[in-house]
Amino acid sequence: MLYIRKWVLTTTANSQCLFLLLLNNKRLRTVHAVLLIDLLLGMIENKSPFFIKPLLKPIFKLTRASFSEPRMKAILKRAESDLATAPFFGGENLTIADIVLSYPMESMHQKGLFDKKYPNCAAWVERMHESPGFKRAVEKDGKSSTVFTS
Repeated sequence: MLYIRKWVLTTTANSQCLFLLLLNNKRLRTVHAVLLIDLLLGMIENKSPFFIKPLLKPIFKLTRASFSEPRMKAILKRAESDLATAPFFGGENLTIADIVLSYPMESMHQKGLFDKKYPNCAAWVERMHESPGFKRAVEKDGKSSTVFTS
């Protein structure tokens, strides 16, 4: 892995972006895993029979409070600090890093996790919505978001 990182760093102008993807691959898997768990909890909670919901609600609330929310906040804190130095995750221009992170960031944005603590993250989502690729996708798909809901 170290060899790949060194090679990527010395080959292209976008090497910083590729290096960040390699370096942050573990973090990215964490983002998707946390969002998937949160989505599944919501689906189970919404689809459960009415007599089971009162039993599940405190369990899911505790799971979100102790597992999902702290991890999402840590991820957002890191994203906020990264976006404080540049408009995109890969630097000054839209890169593959931004495309890869668009789904988790959009999902967290729709969950209302972008409060006043994360203005750079909210601005990044707006920049992504203004990108030509996002606009073309909305035209083709007819949906203004890529996020699954429970």
